[in-house]
Parts: sequence; structure tokens; C-alpha cells
Amino acid sequence: MNVDFTTPEDELWEEFNQAATLPARRVEILYSFGQREAWNFTSKEPMKYWMPALEMARENQLVREWVEVTEVITREYIMNQHEYELAIEMANEGLGLIPELAFDLEDRVSQAHLTWGKAVAYDNLEKYSEALAFFNLGSRMYANVGNDILANVLASASAFIHTQLDEHDEAENMLPAIREFFIQKEDLARVAYCDLISAIVMMHKGQYQEALELALEVKSVEKQVNKLDSGTLRWVAKAYFYTENYEEAVAHYRQAIKMASKKPDRDYKDVVKATLGLAEVFAAQGKTKEAAAARFDAKVMDKRL
Repeated sequence: MNVDFTTPEDELWEEFNQAATLPARRVEILYSFGQREAWNFTSKEPMKYWMPALEMARENQLVREWVEVTEVITREYIMNQHEYELAIEMANEGLGLIPELAFDLEDRVSQAHLTWGKAVAYDNLEKYSEALAFFNLGSRMYANVGNDILANVLASASAFIHTQLDEHDEAENMLPAIREFFIQKEDLARVAYCDLISAIVMMHKGQYQEALELALEVKSVEKQVNKLDSGTLRWVAKAYFYTENYEEAVAHYRQAIKMASKKPDRDYKDVVKATLGLAEVFAAQGKTKEAAAARFDAKVMDKRL
């Protein structure tokens, strides 16, 4: 569907309410309003348009529009509402509308988008085996429609999930080809992400100093390209912890918590992980009260998820 960011709202509502306006066009108008709202940082409530669009598409059996609306709702559930089970349900609804062996390019791209959504939702639910399966499937789907960039983005996500499953050799084997691809594309942020996964593998192998040096390089590169996030700071903190530089570990965990707590992209899950990391450092320092307080804070925050 086309997204209309320019036509005045009153004009679109007037068209929407005209008896001659077809249901497909009404769905498109609601879809556009939702997209506008998604970019409205003061309110950001696209679902008040997308849910009625979904119902209208369902009622009128507008399959193409129906699929597109499930895509944006799946993404909204993941990115802003953190409703991962609902995201999986919505992605499944969209996938169920597309033939398993789809020949239409638009259908195959939608399959890839919805499969990626399921993978991210399972990742956030820490169901890593399911996440890995869908990241791998989504990567193949993107490759099959000629989108090599997203195919490699999902492949790098698969490599990270392998580390969460303690399958570090598998992750290590995947990384060189993915890293080389992003070097060729001059995508420094994605190259840095590959290097961060390598640092995680090094930590698993007990190569703590090498892991720290590489993690600090990642931090520097991400800072240069304005892509530094709380996850990277958390892994740098972990590397400092393993090298027993507790002061820097505490500093980086606190930076990670601060960054993950910022609006509008507040990430409670990363706040919890960084706070538990902070508790681990305090425990290693023998600061039992501080460790207990950090664990309590993490528990309270976890209840918000």
C-alpha cells in the first residue's frame, strides 16, 4: 500500500467517509494514518488506526492489504509495545495468508519480513532455539528474493544466537563471510557487530584480554558512526569484569543502564541485564549490600517486562 504523508488529514477523512470509497482504499487511508502516527514522537499511537485497518481487511478478505497490516502491527508489537507473544500471533496470521510456496515477489518479501519478526520476538522471549530457526529461515528467504544485505543481517543475528546457545564454534565459523560482506558494503556498524560477536566468543574461550581489546574497538567504531548502544556497553563491561578491572566494569554497566533507560527507545530488558551484571561485579568485590540492592532493582524492573 502507498503511504500518504502529505495530504491534509481532513481531506483523507472526507474521502474515507464517502460512500463510493472502496474498502481497499479505506484500509490504505487508515494504514497511512498509522504510519504518520508511528513517526509522531509526541503521541506515537499507530495501533488506533492499524487495528481498525486490520479488521476491515479481514471483513472484506483484502488479502494483500491484510498481509501488509500484519507486518506493521508485528513490528509495532516488537519495537514499541514489547508484546512478543502477540507479535508471533500476528506474524503467524500474516504468514497464513501467503502460500507456503509463494511465487509472487511481493508475497515472498512479506514472508521474509514476517519471519524476521517472529525471530526477533522469540529472541526477546529468550527462546533461542526457535529464534535461531527463524533467523536462519528469514536469511534464506531474503537471499532468495535478492536482498543480500538483509540476508547477511539475519545471518549475523543467527551467529549471535549461537553464542546464547553456547554454540560458539558455529558462531565463529559463520562470522568471516558475514564480516567480509559488510566490509565490501563499507558498513562499519555491521562489521563492528560481527567483531562484538567475536569478542563474546573470545570471552567464552577465556581469551579475556583479547576480548576486551576487541570490544573496546567495537565501542570506538560504533561511537564514530553514532551506533553505540547499551548492548555493546554491557559486553565491554563484561570484558572488564573478566579482566578483573572492576572499576571500569561498574562504570560501563552504569553507562549501559543509563543508555537503555533513555526515552523514547527505553529497553527494560537491557536495563535488567546490565543491572544483574552490576550485581555480579559488586559480589566479586565483596560488596554484598550493593550486590543485593542491584539484584532487587533488576527484579523490580523485570516485573515491568
